[in-house]
Amino acid sequence: MLPDTTFGLIHGKAGVIRYVNGSSIAFLGSVNESASAWMLNYGLLWERTSRPPLPGRRRSSTPLGTTAARI
Repeated sequence: MLPDTTFGLIHGKAGVIRYVNGSSIAFLGSVNESASAWMLNYGLLWERTSRPPLPGRRRSSTPLGTTAARI
């Protein structure tokens, strides 16, 4: 990880979106709505259209809320 004086504030975002049909999409990245973010930051997506869930991703995720919404 680079110090703030070299690159600025670096913070990652990660999560798993699970659909009613059992498919999942996991994301990892640091995109936000700024010009420098769109030019310099990264983002990765993993898509799995059938079960089992994405390996290694679901175990490390924690829910942000207690209510699930169907997508």
